[in-house]
Amino acid sequence: MTQTAAAPLNPLETLDLHIADGRVDWAALSHEQLHDLIRGARQRIEDIEPREPTEGLLQRSLMLEETARSFAPLQHRYTGLLKDAFDTPKLRSTVDLPKGKTPFRDATDMLAKTHGIRAYEASGRTKIAVAMTPKRASDPERDDTVAVGETKLPILGAIQAQGNIHPSKLSSALNMINAVDQEAEAAGKDQEYRDNLQRLVEKDLAGRIGATSPEEFSHYVSNKKKDILASIDPADKKFTQGQTDAMHSAWCEGTVRGNQNAYKWVIITDAEGNEAFKTIEATANNPRAKDDDEQEFDSRTRGQRSMHAFRDAIKFALANLSNSDLRGANGAHTQMVVMADYPTLMEGVRRELAELLPDIEAEQRERLLAMLAEAELAKEIGDSPEDEDVENGSLIPAPNARVTGKTARELELDGEVVTLPPPKTPDISAILHDDNLDRLQPRISQGIYTPYMPPDALLRMLCDVSVSPVTLTGRRQVLSIGRKQRKFSESIRRAILARDRGCTVPGCHWPAAWCELHHVIPWSQDGETSVENGTLMCSHHHQALHAKMLHIERVDGEIQFRLHPLLDPAQQPRKNYFWQS
Repeated sequence: MTQTAAAPLNPLETLDLHIADGRVDWAALSHEQLHDLIRGARQRIEDIEPREPTEGLLQRSLMLEETARSFAPLQHRYTGLLKDAFDTPKLRSTVDLPKGKTPFRDATDMLAKTHGIRAYEASGRTKIAVAMTPKRASDPERDDTVAVGETKLPILGAIQAQGNIHPSKLSSALNMINAVDQEAEAAGKDQEYRDNLQRLVEKDLAGRIGATSPEEFSHYVSNKKKDILASIDPADKKFTQGQTDAMHSAWCEGTVRGNQNAYKWVIITDAEGNEAFKTIEATANNPRAKDDDEQEFDSRTRGQRSMHAFRDAIKFALANLSNSDLRGANGAHTQMVVMADYPTLMEGVRRELAELLPDIEAEQRERLLAMLAEAELAKEIGDSPEDEDVENGSLIPAPNARVTGKTARELELDGEVVTLPPPKTPDISAILHDDNLDRLQPRISQGIYTPYMPPDALLRMLCDVSVSPVTLTGRRQVLSIGRKQRKFSESIRRAILARDRGCTVPGCHWPAAWCELHHVIPWSQDGETSVENGTLMCSHHHQALHAKMLHIERVDGEIQFRLHPLLDPAQQPRKNYFWQS
């Protein structure tokens, strides 16, 4: 006879309510009991809701939405209290954190990580808590112009406290008010002008926030902000330096119509930058620049020639950062890094060889490919000046990497033969029986920030002085300089950067250019300076690791972390899936 597991008891059935004079003594209930009551009520509503549409369905759904939204003011209040506790060292104990280094960058990071919400949502809650909830005496950043118990934005604060407006609309209103105030300050307006403008804008937004949909309100806010900013601009267009500086910016709007090889950038530059851009554009489109004996027709448009010139100029600058102040983490120069899946790249080369040499047998082509691959490996091994031994001036031996056998499908690394894994494929039907979803990859190469690099770009970049080609095969050690020096060499740094792509701590989104190198096994504990014993960490998590706020270990060849108990009470080793997906 099949036994079914008993359904868990509803918290309402186990809740011990104190009755006084025939009524529930609500004041006697603890926070835990009140939350059990709320969860029990939620479960009870779910239990009694029919499994198919019935009369009153819309009304019941709206009641649930209103009830859920009514908790938003309390969420914002908690956010303000959490911010106070984090920002005040003597109050850190109330959130189980030390006075010094913590696992979190700031209060917003703590809110996002502990509550399992997106960073932008945590940021929105924090901004609303600061501007639309009553000021607290415990707030170390409290503005002296707003008394304890009062609200910076009293009209919107009162609306927020009612709990019937979606937080996204409150965030839109707040972002506009802040943007307008910043522009007024940059324009040199005095405090009285800014305060009056803030009250005017707040009153206007409050009158529309409840009578519009989120889309309508967002559209209104966007248009009204443009009108107000235009009215602040000087009529003679003699902008202040603050206004001018605020205009300068650059951002990527993403792909054009979803094309992974076409990105749209918006750049607002100063006069010096404009002259530089114009000079490059003019050079790229000079009709007299071609030599007389060059007869090849350039079919590119003016815009295409300009884009290629800008791209190449930036790449040239990256290759010459030693002459600039633009630095990477730990003083290392920032470089473009392109990662390629070696077996997939080799498979593409095989197909090209078959097309170029159709009359040669496949076995002979494999031997030719093996010879070419081994010649390239020998070239790379002999060209490693950055790995120079600082103790005796001789080059540190590179790994004994060579192609073995009759094909290029095996490599010998440090005396051990490594069989290359099967190539990647964009066809999921080809791997249904492999039990290896990692083979599904619609690209053979990618950058740190760019998910797709076309083959022609990859081959061109391999010859580029501003690009560091790095080949990683498997989880084993690829490069090593052993114990002879503590500092990571340039070649090892590039290999780790290509492998990790960013901070390896779970939940961190900082890219490789912002990170530092860390010895997994400390140098002081005989840890080697190698790819296998190195990992990328942002400065915050690097310091948190040394402050014992998290712990690093190697699990099945992978670097993983045990996070602070506030983030992972089970203390299970975890990896970063943002960069390593």
